[in-house]
Amino acid sequence: TVGTSPAFFFKVKFSIADVSGIDDLRCGFAKVEAHNADPDALDELATMACMAGDIKTQTIINGASTVATDLTAPSSGDWADGATHTFKIMVSAAGVVTYELDDTAPTGAVAFTFDDTEVVTPYWFHRHDSDVGGAVIWQTMEFGLQ
Repeated sequence: TVGTSPAFFFKVKFSIADVSGIDDLRCGFAKVEAHNADPDALDELATMACMAGDIKTQTIINGASTVATDLTAPSSGDWADGATHTFKIMVSAAGVVTYELDDTAPTGAVAFTFDDTEVVTPYWFHRHDSDVGGAVIWQTMEFGLQ
C-alpha cells in the first residue's frame, strides 16, 4: 500500500529468443483491481516494457492513456535477439517509481508516482505478435521490500 508500506521492488532477469515477435511485454506494478486482459485499460500501472525489441517504460495514472517512453541507455535502449537483460522497478514508500536496466538507471525514463493509499501488486504481461515470437526465459525473478 503506497504511503503506509516501506519501499518495495520487482526485479526480473530474462532473455527473449526473437524480439520481433514480442508485441507487448511489461513488468512492474499495477493497481489491484478486477482482471482486465488489456493492460492499456488498467487504472494505474508502472512498468518496464519490451515492444518488438524497443525497451520502454509504460505508465498509466488514474485511467488516463498509457504513456510510453523510449529508454536510450544502457544497451542503446534496444533488445537484440537472444539477449538477456534485467529490469528492476522500485517504488518508494511515497509511491515514487524509479527504474534500473541492467543495474543502471536508464536514460529517458519519466517521473511517475502512484497515488497515495493505492494498493499495487507485481505485474507481468506479455503477448506474441506473430508465430516468430521466441521463448521468453526467466532466469531470476524477485520482489519484496527494498
